[in-house]
Amino acid sequence: MNGLMIVAALTLSHAADVKLNDGSNIAMKITQPSVDVVTKYGRLTVPFADIRRIDFGVHWSTDESVALSRFIAALSSKVYAERDMATKELMLAGASAYPILRAAKPTDAESVKRIASIMAHIESSLPFDDLHRPLHDVVTTADFGIVGVVQGDLQATSTVFGKATLGLSKIRSLSSRSNAVKTVTMHAPGAETAWIETGVFVDK
Repeated sequence: MNGLMIVAALTLSHAADVKLNDGSNIAMKITQPSVDVVTKYGRLTVPFADIRRIDFGVHWSTDESVALSRFIAALSSKVYAERDMATKELMLAGASAYPILRAAKPTDAESVKRIASIMAHIESSLPFDDLHRPLHDVVTTADFGIVGVVQGDLQATSTVFGKATLGLSKIRSLSSRSNAVKTVTMHAPGAETAWIETGVFVDK
């Protein structure tokens, strides 16, 4: 090719339908090769090529976890305004706060009363299934299911959002479309990188 060297790299992405906690669905391509799952028997690295579905339990981002813990602690504050603010924030948190409220073991009467009130408010406003999601995930492969906790966020792309990081605290489930998409990256030194989607699907 007139002495011009072409360097090509192959990237494999995995088409999936992602259901978010708000009920919306997004078609995505998962671009990472695998996912790590911490199980009772150790850490497993599962190739996305083998995954058929992931049902996510409750996850919290670092910020959410810190905030919810702070609000729970503030329920026993000696300052009324702090107790009132924490109560309102936990009510607004809804399903995210519910497992933490259930697990809380307050020792003061004020916290006991407020936690019961907050849980009753959340229970009256959300479906039972939203409030009783497990604290583990279920990763279903072609051969068997894996119960554990998926680690880290998911790297993906979509035609709507482009490159995206999917926080596990926002996802309800992920369903594979049972095929992967090959994308070829071709780079000629001194030229701009071009992305070529081959349209070739590979059965898992």
